[in-house]
Amino acid sequence: MTFDFGTYFVDNKFSNLKAMEKILNYSFSIISGLAFIIAIYCTRQISNIKSISDQTIGILKQININNIKDTSTTINIKELNAKIADMQFQQESYTEMLGRQSDWFILYVTILFGLFGLIGFGYFISKVKKVKKECDDTIATQKKDYRMHLKDFTDLKVKIFDNIGNVYLLLSESMTTDFSMAFKFRINSIEHFLFSYEISKSKYRIETVKANLEYAIQIISEIEKNNDSINLFSRDMKIYGKELINVLKKVMEIDDKNIESHCSDCIYKINFYSKQKT
Repeated sequence: MTFDFGTYFVDNKFSNLKAMEKILNYSFSIISGLAFIIAIYCTRQISNIKSISDQTIGILKQININNIKDTSTTINIKELNAKIADMQFQQESYTEMLGRQSDWFILYVTILFGLFGLIGFGYFISKVKKVKKECDDTIATQKKDYRMHLKDFTDLKVKIFDNIGNVYLLLSESMTTDFSMAFKFRINSIEHFLFSYEISKSKYRIETVKANLEYAIQIISEIEKNNDSINLFSRDMKIYGKELINVLKKVMEIDDKNIESHCSDCIYKINFYSKQKT
């Protein structure tokens, strides 16, 4: 459950970052669109001014032509030509000035767009670093909690196996007349003490296993003193023999000569009496 929470935390943070990134992209798109619209507007204004100027110059030229034909006019042709040239110069100057203003405006918008991009990217990077740090801290905390819970769970398993082993031990000791079942329960207790040892690697549990094996051999000695007990033991070993032998083979994996010797003796007795006719 702890890692599921950490995954949800990380996914939630990155979904916020994706939403923020979309907002920045939309903002940049809007700014670009505005800059494009303004540039088109300025271009159209320049075209309109040029068109009006061209019309005015055309009219003035027409007036100039009419005045040349009309010898009775009092307008000075040279003065009119000078005015036409001055208007052409003003038209070109005004057109050039609007062009420069348009270029400067596009430059300002481009710079503003770049600044927004840098600020947005820097903000995005800072948020990513912040989220990464929060995720790293959360994962570290989750790992610490996991190790702590894992240790508690391991200790709990050891206690459970020890308790089950003790229950079988008490059952074995309670079988004062049925030595066959007393032997079986004793091997069952050894099995669970073995489980406990495999988890904890405690030398104390090795001694517990060894002591119970010695007691199991004593039980067999008691069985062999009575024919009825032998017959009962032979019958039970036909039923439980393979199960108990498998347990004893696992116990023999412990690196201890006495344990190996006791297990071998028990396996031999089980095999021997399981083949006897009852």
